[in-house]
Amino acid sequence: MLLLSDNQRHMDKFEVPQTVTQSGIAKELKLRQNHVSRAITELESGGLVFSRSSHIAGQPRRKKVYFLTAKG
Repeated sequence: MLLLSDNQRHMDKFEVPQTVTQSGIAKELKLRQNHVSRAITELESGGLVFSRSSHIAGQPRRKKVYFLTAKG
């Protein structure tokens, strides 16, 4: 959640950094992506995190990105 809070400033932007994707979060926290996926699923079900598709800086396709909700 701390990593996502550091990236809240990108929430309304058209293009966001890699660090708000599952793979980017895993890389930053030095975790396996499947562990990040499980944690994000729990945070989403608790209403602390929401996801959307967005363009990623330096990548050709859109990916799912994650941001904190007002509750998070």
